[in-house]
Amino acid sequence: MPQLADTDDDLKYSVWEQRCKLEMTLKALESVAKRGGSAHNLPENHYFYITFVTKECKKGIPDWLHTKYPNDLTIVLQYQFRNLEVNRKRKNISVSVVFNGNEENLVIPWKALTRFDDPGAKITFLLGNSDTYQHSEHENLSLKDADSNSPVSSNVIKLADFRPSRVNSPS
Repeated sequence: MPQLADTDDDLKYSVWEQRCKLEMTLKALESVAKRGGSAHNLPENHYFYITFVTKECKKGIPDWLHTKYPNDLTIVLQYQFRNLEVNRKRKNISVSVVFNGNEENLVIPWKALTRFDDPGAKITFLLGNSDTYQHSEHENLSLKDADSNSPVSSNVIKLADFRPSRVNSPS
């Protein structure tokens, strides 16, 4: 993310804008973390897509995720997550999510964040890395989110894909 020197007399609107977007992202995540940091603590109709550069998460994500998604990854915080924490001292976000029935702990540095979406609030923030980082080779294969009609990276991991299918019984 661009840095602003204290002695700089120029008006750095783009830098200030990025700081504001990051701060709003962190406030949204902290709000859920303070309520308990799990799927049960999301305000009604809210859930989050968080896109980040996997190369910036050297030790923060499992090796298999680095291998499968070498450039960027979007996770969805909606149904199966817990232990959400925003660490302002270390400048990272940590969360436990379930992949293929296994819980994985992710630690995502703020500098890795490229996008934050809350479809329930119809909010999308393109963050620091989005200006300089070009999304992976999947860039042109975007998905559409049914709620917000905003494009979402093709590297979205849909947690519903990992849940057992339910058979609706007739009532």
